[in-house]
Order: sequence, then C-alpha cells, then structure tokens
Amino acid sequence: MSWSYSGDPTTSPLDAFRFKLKDTIESDPILSNEEINFILEEYKSENAQLAIGFRQCAASFARKPIKRSLGPQAEDNSKRLKFYEDMAQKYEDMLIYSGKPRDPRYQHDVVFEKGMMEGS
Repeated sequence: MSWSYSGDPTTSPLDAFRFKLKDTIESDPILSNEEINFILEEYKSENAQLAIGFRQCAASFARKPIKRSLGPQAEDNSKRLKFYEDMAQKYEDMLIYSGKPRDPRYQHDVVFEKGMMEGS
C-alpha cells in the first residue's frame, strides 16, 4: 500500500483528489494511492469519484473505535466520521439531480377542489 502527496494539487490527478478528500497527512493516511487510482479510473464523473471517495473515507473511520482515551488525552473520531458521511451524501445527492434542484421556497396554486373525486 503506497501513499504519496506532493503538497501541490496541480501536479497530478491523484494529488488533486487527495486534496479534495482532505487526505494530505502522511502520518495519518486514509486511502492508498492504489485505491484512489482505482476510483479515478473506474468513475468518470467528478461527483461520482468524490461520492465514492468520501464514502470510502467514512468506511475507514467507521471501522476505527469512535472514542479512545488514555489518561487526560482523548480522541473522538465521530466528528470525522460524520464529516465524511455528510460529504459523501452531498455528492451522492448531486448525482441524483439531473438539473438544478427544486427551490424549497417554490409555491404553486392548489388544484384540488372539494368533491372532485366523487363519481358522477
């Protein structure tokens, strides 16, 4: 399993993807180069790539213990897990919409009338 990041996301698609996933700390890697390259080759849409990438990151945090503590030191992975789940959901939702999402403030006239379903 290899891991690399140049610090400049413009140098390669792998570095750009790792930057977008926020997986840029070598001492705390989330996805390997091979996993990222697979995602980039398998999925052509950027939204699909990001949805799969964030979902894989979330899965890696789901396998780790949520809370660990040693004396006064404590680590809580639940916030990181929630971040990656939320980002995955965002990009999965973007794949569903074929156009602009519906405006939640949109109002329309009521077309129902009293007795309209009664038979003649």
